[in-house]
Amino acid sequence: MKQAPKKQKPKSLLKRMSGADIMKMAGPDVKAWAMTNKIATSKEIDAMPLVRLEKLYMDYLKSKGQ
Repeated sequence: MKQAPKKQKPKSLLKRMSGADIMKMAGPDVKAWAMTNKIATSKEIDAMPLVRLEKLYMDYLKSKGQ
């Protein structure tokens, strides 16, 4: 008996991130930088959605010249 061709699953547009990536984005260096620049407190960073956390991390890297 022949098998039916497998259907391709649509690819998600969402990016998958590992826990290590998220922990790096919410690390102590980023929190200290955000607090000194009066962007966010540690509690606010912990409660941020992933999109805002990623933007904050990108701003942190830009400020460090990376």
